[in-house]
Amino acid sequence: MLIRALALALVAAGPVAAQSLPSLEAPPAIRADLAEGRTLDTVKAWAWDFDQDGASDYLVQAAYPFPGGNAVSLSYYAYVARDDGFVRAAEFDLTGGIASVTPSPEGLLLEMYVMQDGDPRCCPSGRRTMTLRF
Repeated sequence: MLIRALALALVAAGPVAAQSLPSLEAPPAIRADLAEGRTLDTVKAWAWDFDQDGASDYLVQAAYPFPGGNAVSLSYYAYVARDDGFVRAAEFDLTGGIASVTPSPEGLLLEMYVMQDGDPRCCPSGRRTMTLRF
């Protein structure tokens, strides 16, 4: 099952050098699932064939607003394409927003924004690379 096949691991790597995937608009079915029962702010999506069936699956970063503030909470999911739409296959516990997504032989390299000492809460200036393995 795909949920068992996806795992996150920290990678001690330098800056991402390969060709990054473009951030796309999430398909309407995915946006509808993300918005069910919650107020959705923004969505970033990256298409990739997780299960190698020839269909575009999606890594998704969804932002949900905090009540009474100007901050958002970020959530991360993998959606797998099926004949009748998309299935939410996994949820990931990540820290920081996704700066870039790059395919590699090990999986998808995620370059994440991270807070550095002295950064204002709005604006992390650091980066960390993680790998989403299949």
